[in-house]
Amino acid sequence: MKPQDAPIFERLTDAQLVALTVYMEARNQPVDAQVGIAWVIMLRVAHPSWMGKTVHEVVLKPNQFSEYNSNDPEYGPSVAVARDWDGRYEADKALKVAEGVAAGVLSGHIPNPFGRDDVLYFREEHVHPDYEARQTMVAKWGTTTFWVDKKRPVEACNKEGNMLAGIVIGIMAVVAAIVYYEVRHAYFVRKIAAAKEVTATARQTVDAIEAAVGQAKKG
Repeated sequence: MKPQDAPIFERLTDAQLVALTVYMEARNQPVDAQVGIAWVIMLRVAHPSWMGKTVHEVVLKPNQFSEYNSNDPEYGPSVAVARDWDGRYEADKALKVAEGVAAGVLSGHIPNPFGRDDVLYFREEHVHPDYEARQTMVAKWGTTTFWVDKKRPVEACNKEGNMLAGIVIGIMAVVAAIVYYEVRHAYFVRKIAAAKEVTATARQTVDAIEAAVGQAKKG
């Protein structure tokens, strides 16, 4: 990316930047492929690695998305769209679709289509990089393919996390059950005591009434 163009991209919102990436990468692809690309971006954001911690860091990282590389044929068009976002948005239906996809993914209204969180790569089906042997394809929509590393570090991490979460949830369930029992027990103890107190008071009241009636008869 040329230094003078950086502010043009940086001023875009997260949704606009994801939409621009989806548009430039897959505006001629099915919506499923566009959703997949948007989710790859978000999974990279969530991935604890060198890819970046924010949408802007992930998307604008050098040599990751070709349309932001200054020597790529799509670089000029991507700068033009980013510079005149509102005008291009009104004129281009494909950009509207891409922004709808981006907004849906970022808001959580469009769920992860992969059913897993380690899908960090995509490319056109005719592209075969040297590292492809270390990856496994998990989805294909249109001519866009989606890949995971065979070691699947994120999934392994998630398994450990899920195991820990399961233990924590189990402990919390036991504690909750104990607390629930104690609360219910205390509740019923209080209710029984209150009932006994009401019964005793009622008995005293009845006795007083019977005594008063007896005195009235004698009079």
